[in-house]
Amino acid sequence: MTKCKDFYIVEKEDDDVETAFNRLLLIILFAAFFLFGSAMPYVLTSLDALPEEIENILVKNVPVEVEKEVVKYVEKTGMKTSDFVLMLNPKVDPVIAEKIGESVDKHGRTYQLPRKLVLGIIKKESYFNPFAKSKVAIGLMQIYPKYHQNKIDALGIKDQRELYHIDKNIEIGCQIFREYLDQANGDLDEAFHKYLSKNATKEQKDAYMNSVLTTYALLDIIEFQHKNTIIKENKEEETQIEKGNENDS
Repeated sequence: MTKCKDFYIVEKEDDDVETAFNRLLLIILFAAFFLFGSAMPYVLTSLDALPEEIENILVKNVPVEVEKEVVKYVEKTGMKTSDFVLMLNPKVDPVIAEKIGESVDKHGRTYQLPRKLVLGIIKKESYFNPFAKSKVAIGLMQIYPKYHQNKIDALGIKDQRELYHIDKNIEIGCQIFREYLDQANGDLDEAFHKYLSKNATKEQKDAYMNSVLTTYALLDIIEFQHKNTIIKENKEEETQIEKGNENDS
């Protein structure tokens, strides 16, 4: 996994793992395209459009007879963020995955970033390894202390080794991306370019953004299918209960 020169260096073995994983993602997405048609969120260019767009996607694909069930069961059918972490990298310790999930949820809400977007960035930056280290960047979201010392100081971090702490790293990473997104007036393309590196080439920037949004799209499809499965199971259960009540009467 490489970005620009001297910014992020990972051993070839890790690069091969991610290359294979991304090929698998592309295969899944091509298959999903035929199943869901145009309902593919990775074509979005503005984060501000994500919530409404995702809502439209779900409404478009949920059968009419279960639309009300979506509202009724939405809280029960959502997948935990830690489940997504383990799907993207099954080698992660479940305890670590839980901690990452909690931090992504908390800071994603604070900085108004979809959890799937944050997970896509973490996967690209560190493959969910809290101890990832390049020549210049640290931790899950690869924080570059040289350029973000003000945010580090604001959290009361005195020792850069604290950037390996899951919650602190994700909080700073979300702060950074939110800041870049605001500076770009919601333009994801520009925000990704800044997060990657101002010196990155267009090809590197496009590859980075495509990787993150491909992960986002995959997780959205998985959650959509999961929700439909749970909704169907709940509906069947309610039907059985109704039949039982009719027989009793």
